[in-house]
Amino acid sequence: MPMSAAERQRQYREKLKISNSEKFKEQKKRNCERTLRQYRAKTANYSEEQKEQLRQKWRENRNKEKESMPSTSQMVTQSSKENTKNFTDLKTIHNLQRRIEYKFKKENIQLRRKIKTIVNRFLNLQKKVPKQHKNIDSMKKMHETLIMKLEDNRTADAKNSKDTKNNVDNIKISEPDEVYVPNLISQTAALTPIKRVSEYINTVIPNIETPKKEKIKKKLIEHDLLKESFKCEYKNSSNTEKNILKRIVNSDVVKKI
Repeated sequence: MPMSAAERQRQYREKLKISNSEKFKEQKKRNCERTLRQYRAKTANYSEEQKEQLRQKWRENRNKEKESMPSTSQMVTQSSKENTKNFTDLKTIHNLQRRIEYKFKKENIQLRRKIKTIVNRFLNLQKKVPKQHKNIDSMKKMHETLIMKLEDNRTADAKNSKDTKNNVDNIKISEPDEVYVPNLISQTAALTPIKRVSEYINTVIPNIETPKKEKIKKKLIEHDLLKESFKCEYKNSSNTEKNILKRIVNSDVVKKI
């Protein structure tokens, strides 16, 4: 929108006041003189009644201004009210400040306690670190020793398996009677254990008493069954189990029996 003449004049005065203050003062003085001349020329033609009316009007305006202005008592009351308000505001501000300070102090104490506990935990962990290193080293050594033992056991098992393969056919089981085994194997191999034992007793010791015969028969049957089961287990077992069976058979305790 285009500016009006008054707005342009106002803008010009503001620029002039900033840029050239002396010229602005001279222009202001000329304007005042011009308005004064115009006022005097206007009032010179007034009669006495018109002048009195103007004076009365001026007095009324002045009285209105005085009435509108507050009195000293009113000024004092207003100032006291403002002071009380300011005092209450300051008091509330002070209380708020105290509350905030108390809250922050409390939080600060709690944070310091937490920091202290964390520091203590850290120090305890630092103390435990060398012990843990020692434990780790000992565990490593134990692991290495176990690996060495496993390797030794594997080599020993391999050697024993080779020995058993070479000596499988040469195993001899201790027997209580040298005559009984070949007779049972060669002559009565197709019979049951009880029949084989009874035939053996009748052929070898026919004139023995019946109670003794029953005891001998029982022992021989047990021996025959153990022998056959031992042979079957030996054939179906692995090399390590064969070695164990071989050690059991060749032990001194079994030989004494």
